[in-house]
Amino acid sequence: MLDRRVRAEYTLASLLDDRVGGTGSKKAVNALRAAVEEGRFVEYHEVLYANQPEESTDGYTDAYLLQLAGKVKGLRGPEFDAAVRSMK
Repeated sequence: MLDRRVRAEYTLASLLDDRVGGTGSKKAVNALRAAVEEGRFVEYHEVLYANQPEESTDGYTDAYLLQLAGKVKGLRGPEFDAAVRSMK
């Protein structure tokens, strides 16, 4: 019997930092990991994907990641913000 459920697994990786000489990919992966802890991974992933900076720039700064997190209801808070800023 089919139960018609789907399971998705994500593998988070930093691919651009070595090429552009920055840390934005690592910061984005870390922010997504923090979103998992807040139960908002899927929503935040969608926002990050829709608002990707140009690949030739190191655009995922702490400020930009937090700004985008503000678009996800219930994501911003002291623990999430601290994790993004400290790369915890």
